[in-house]
Amino acid sequence: MANKEKRKKEKKKEPKLTPAEKKRKKKEKKKKKGK
Repeated sequence: MANKEKRKKEKKKEPKLTPAEKKRKKKEKKKKKGK
């Protein structure tokens, strides 16, 4: 759970992503889940 909270804070710090960047990030997440 602590990790999840950390991620939320990091996301807030991140600049707004463009739709294209969001799509790429989703693909990367799926790849990680596949492992």
